[in-house]
Amino acid sequence: MIVLCLLVGVLASLFVIMFEYLLTNYSSCVATCLPRIALGVASVFGGYALLRMLRARHAMGAGVENIVYEYHIPFRATRVVDLLGKLLSTIVTVGGGGSGGVQGPSVYFGGYIGGLVSDRLGLSFIERKALMLSGIASALSTFFQTPLGAFFYALEIPYRRDLETRFIVPVLLSSITGYTLSVLVFGNRYLLPKIAVVEVPTLLNPMNILLYCVLGVVASAFIYLFILVDRALLKLRRRLSRGRRLEVLVALCYSMLFGLVIFFVPGAAGVGHLGFIRVYSSQAYIQAPLIIVTLIVAKMVATSLTIRSGASAGYFGPSLFIGGLLGLLFYGAVAKHLSNLPPLIFMYAGIAAFYGAASTAPIGISVLVTELSGNYSLIFPTLLSSFIARELIGNTTLYITQRSVRLKRSIEELILIAYRAKRILGEEVLDTPISGIPLPTPPHVKVGDSTDRVYRHYANTATPYIPLINESNKPLGIMNIEKLATKHGSPTINAGEHAIKVPTINVKEKIRKAIWVFSRHNTEVLIVIDHEGKYLGVLTVNNVRKYLITRIWKSSKNAGGEHHTGV
Repeated sequence: MIVLCLLVGVLASLFVIMFEYLLTNYSSCVATCLPRIALGVASVFGGYALLRMLRARHAMGAGVENIVYEYHIPFRATRVVDLLGKLLSTIVTVGGGGSGGVQGPSVYFGGYIGGLVSDRLGLSFIERKALMLSGIASALSTFFQTPLGAFFYALEIPYRRDLETRFIVPVLLSSITGYTLSVLVFGNRYLLPKIAVVEVPTLLNPMNILLYCVLGVVASAFIYLFILVDRALLKLRRRLSRGRRLEVLVALCYSMLFGLVIFFVPGAAGVGHLGFIRVYSSQAYIQAPLIIVTLIVAKMVATSLTIRSGASAGYFGPSLFIGGLLGLLFYGAVAKHLSNLPPLIFMYAGIAAFYGAASTAPIGISVLVTELSGNYSLIFPTLLSSFIARELIGNTTLYITQRSVRLKRSIEELILIAYRAKRILGEEVLDTPISGIPLPTPPHVKVGDSTDRVYRHYANTATPYIPLINESNKPLGIMNIEKLATKHGSPTINAGEHAIKVPTINVKEKIRKAIWVFSRHNTEVLIVIDHEGKYLGVLTVNNVRKYLITRIWKSSKNAGGEHHTGV
């Protein structure tokens, strides 16, 4: 696995290097073709149209969001056309002036290459995850030349409140591989200005610590604003598209709205992550907070319009831009009156606070920013600001597809057995309908029944799952025994008070779909319904696991020439 992860690291690094070369040349070629606004509109819509023509729908939108989704979904088939579509669409969209980053798509390239290698070699779900994280770390390290930051980011980005600590060694080695190849090709490049040595006691005097904390609070408010704008545009697009009938028209409207934004605020176009260097070089901007606020809001709207139109771009680069401007805004409005630190300190702390919290990867982004600054003492203000903003926004995240925590062990074991069954028995074993599995039918209760009835069922059957149904025999959820035992409420069952919402699945669905639902909702039980939505029974992880193991066992018996007469 270490050898394979290193191979993926090399492939991901080379792919990102090629991507940068193509993007740079394309951008310079089209820069004089059309007026900037017309080129931006054409690029955003062209990026969407290209993916639609290639039928690479899963490559639309933000790169990190796409690859996190691919990372979590079992039996997800990878296609080379998705990778190439993402590459071409990003070059057209970002290279033509669309508001989006190239770092997010680079993360996608690295992770997707890991998935492709895993699928071609027939590896397990866990091995696939290891290769995908290795590709992510290598790609990001290639772009920024920050091996430690890329390493921590790859471990953090799949989850909102967890770390993928199982793959530390291969991910670290792949990150170093990406860094090494990047240095060999580009030399030591400096994407952001370096900071002169600042003594740690100066960085951590009480007033400066207070300023970092306040910056984290301010950053959380801007994160909420960014996510609010992005989610509103996403919901509006889905509503106006009416399924997919008007999707092309909506994408065109979003592209034209993007053109309107950059007409009034030209600085909102393009990648943006180098833009605040120009802002920093002019002290006049620090003295003009209204200009910075306008640029921040315009960048938020322009980025969300670009990505939610369906074109391929990323939130990573624009978030660095917004976070840097936020740090400079905070310096000009507050910090310069209370601290003698240079504005660059607050610029970097703003980057870490904004994107570190928004992506729920505060450690990775703080370390990455520290490596970019060339001053490792900066880890203290960046981590402090980032963690404060992270805690204030709670489970709110820029990336919808992130999971809160890792999969339950039982679900992960089921997925590993399912991969094994697929390798031995073929795809048809996963296409078996749920009706082919013996379904347990634990005793159920209805709304209005006595709570004593729940206790009797629980004591007599020792089942943790007692379904709650209504008068029409439709399920409302699973009874929460612990909550029922500790809450002194109504003596009769109330759905809103006593039930836990559990996903339902039709009895005609396939085992593949059931495993996907187990994984998607991180739950060990599903309620099975018929075509009318009426309750039939429950399906647990243990039921599916026993069924698959039995099928594998029968197959091995028959392959060994022994007659199987039953269990």
